[in-house]
Amino acid sequence: MKVWLSGKNKYLDKLFSDSQFRVFLAAAFCGGWNFIYALFNIILGVIYRSVWSLTLGIYYFSFGCMRAALVAHGKSAKDKRKSESVVKHIGLAFFLVALLFSGTVLLSIVENHSKRYNTIIMITIATYTFFLLIMAIVNIFKARKSSDIKLIAIRNISLGGAVVSMFSLEKSMMATFGENSVQYAFLMQILSGAGIFLIIIVLGANLIRISRDRKLVN
Repeated sequence: MKVWLSGKNKYLDKLFSDSQFRVFLAAAFCGGWNFIYALFNIILGVIYRSVWSLTLGIYYFSFGCMRAALVAHGKSAKDKRKSESVVKHIGLAFFLVALLFSGTVLLSIVENHSKRYNTIIMITIATYTFFLLIMAIVNIFKARKSSDIKLIAIRNISLGGAVVSMFSLEKSMMATFGENSVQYAFLMQILSGAGIFLIIIVLGANLIRISRDRKLVN
């Protein structure tokens, strides 16, 4: 099929021959879904008066912006130093979203504002969570075969989105279907929230370290 399509269209030729083009096409696709899911959470936040959902909307919007920055840079320039600068700023942005995430988790725990959602919303949250998880696993394997700093950034963005989405799914399922005690739910949110906060910090620090090391080499 690849041979048959070759030469039919310049964009198809680029899709088959240029690995960088395929990477950024996938990043643009996932970034688009980040923005759509961000809007979904903001709407949920308004309807259910949920600070958690509103913050999740901001969180996914931030990750969409990170992907957009990588895609825009990949299309406009090939300067390695500029790539390193973009990735460094994305790493710093990880620290900001980690603080945003931790503050919202603490607020949710203190005020006990877990919202019960209907089945359709829960299916939507679960579907998007598994989509992010699959994309994160795919990007981990892609990054293992490449030293491209932008591909490593895409991997970290995917992981950051996946772990928070898993926490959101856990929190929503416990509120909607759970029959556990308040103390158990409280403990689970603290342990899961702390673990995910550390993961986001490590992902951001990893990008900053890599961008710094590349600058020293170059």
